[in-house]
Amino acid sequence: MFTRKATVVFILVLLGISAALAINDPARDYLSTFSPPDGDKAIYSSDTLLRLELDLDGDGQNEVLLSMARDQNGKLGNIWTVYAKVPTGYKKVGTMTFDPKSFYLGPIDDLGDYGLVTFRPTGDGKGSLSAYLFNGATLHDVEITSVTPDAPTRDAETDRPIGQAIVDKYMRLAADAADALAPINAGDLAKKYDLKIAGDQQTASVPLSIASPLRSETESSRSILWTLFIVIPALVAIGAVVWAKRR
Repeated sequence: MFTRKATVVFILVLLGISAALAINDPARDYLSTFSPPDGDKAIYSSDTLLRLELDLDGDGQNEVLLSMARDQNGKLGNIWTVYAKVPTGYKKVGTMTFDPKSFYLGPIDDLGDYGLVTFRPTGDGKGSLSAYLFNGATLHDVEITSVTPDAPTRDAETDRPIGQAIVDKYMRLAADAADALAPINAGDLAKKYDLKIAGDQQTASVPLSIASPLRSETESSRSILWTLFIVIPALVAIGAVVWAKRR
């Protein structure tokens, strides 16, 4: 069994691992893993990184949402990676797809919850109204109602709004987050995060870790090495404490 000292050391190890793996800059992490639907991970001179800070669960703490301007899923809008604030930095909690010019954020009466609501058109007057619910740790995608051209807008028995009427209820309050968007162009991204823009020529004087557009492999290797530097000495310390207690 672990002694009290060994338990303390073990807790410190866990805290050290958590700190080592924490995301200090969501934008840097996003750029290191950015992969749009077409699979092209290059950063181009015309690219713009979009940043939104929204309180997704109504707790007074904003989450950070990041999307490359061109990373869109057709008419559904941009694909956003969501980062939540944690004691050691930020944690990636999931993805969302919505148009920053047309969404609702607030209480959702029809679900008895709080979240972000977006309409997803599927063509021919059809679509669905969906909500993203955040519980502080994970994101959940929930459909509120579906819409078809000939569907009634009120329930015949309860006289409650359904279908298109529910869509109108939320989307007429939809927010335009244009003023809240914080765009960063490719030139500024290259300077701040040591990125190379696609099409630029690499030179012998440029280190490989900088010449790589996204540096995902280098970043991952450094993270693993730092984790090993923390974990191995800590495990040795635990073993020494346990061995000493058994003598």
